[in-house]
Amino acid sequence: MDFRRVDRELRHNWDLKPFIEVPRLGPMSSLGWNAVPRGAATRVGIASSRHVAATLDASGFAVGDQWPASSIALGAESFRRLSSGGRPVVMLPQAFGPFTDAGVADASKRLFEFADQIWARDSQSLDHLESLLGHDPRVGKAPDITIALGVPRQDAVSARVAVVPNVNISSRAAVPDATERYVDALGGMVRLLRRDGLDPVLLVHSKPGDLDIANRVRSLGENVDIVIPSNGVDAKVFIGQCAGLIAARYHAVVSALSQGVPVIAHSWSHKYEELLAEFGMSSSMASPFDAEQSVGALTSQMADSTLGARVAERQLLLARDVDAMWTSVEELLVGRGVLG
Repeated sequence: MDFRRVDRELRHNWDLKPFIEVPRLGPMSSLGWNAVPRGAATRVGIASSRHVAATLDASGFAVGDQWPASSIALGAESFRRLSSGGRPVVMLPQAFGPFTDAGVADASKRLFEFADQIWARDSQSLDHLESLLGHDPRVGKAPDITIALGVPRQDAVSARVAVVPNVNISSRAAVPDATERYVDALGGMVRLLRRDGLDPVLLVHSKPGDLDIANRVRSLGENVDIVIPSNGVDAKVFIGQCAGLIAARYHAVVSALSQGVPVIAHSWSHKYEELLAEFGMSSSMASPFDAEQSVGALTSQMADSTLGARVAERQLLLARDVDAMWTSVEELLVGRGVLG
């Protein structure tokens, strides 16, 4: 787990240690911590690659043409060190590919070389992996692990609709003035939701860039609350209390689908359409630059009285697939002596 990407409160609750690993520094990547005995490092509260018994990588989406080959190469070097001595490396369900860029493909092959299990969380990702690796027994398919994550359920706020921005929508869009158009569209969604008698809020699911987008929407003169949950679990609880969601963050969409909350997704990657397809909700996609389309699609979905039961049935089946994946991971860790 990348310590820097974990909320401070969650780090404290889970008693997570900082992991010292700077691959670009080569022999000095651990800043000397690999020379420290594990017991001493534990007392100080620090870990480096030599102190790790197994690696469970839950990156989500970090290997494919959307990312620079140099970044993937650094990940490969980390995996090389973490896997030394036969220590298992598992790539938990995540999106992969495509691999049309030669540099990305080479770096990705190097990274996958050090993994014992590679789980694709959707069919397109699985196809991309097979196009790169061929038929590889290490590769499997399983849904996103958070689909099976249960959280306390509370009564929904009947009129509240959360709008979840994602800075990637504008930064990766091949349209002129993408950021301004995206901010304007989000502001339009807020106004249209209010027109329809709903209570919109802006939900910041990932702080750095998304908060800036939310603040820019407010700067348009929209008097709308900005909600910033302290961690992913709190975000899922909040989403479960909403009457609906318009979201450009993958795990916000997962949180809605896994709790039967009507949701319209804004996509910048194949992972969104694949997730919706798994829940039988392929039509729940709209353009992030079209406020009318997004709000119209959501209100139609909110009027569908059968949606909750249909999505709940799919969630149960997908959660079983997640459990089967964890069983396979556990067998690997037991076989390598990591678990007793």
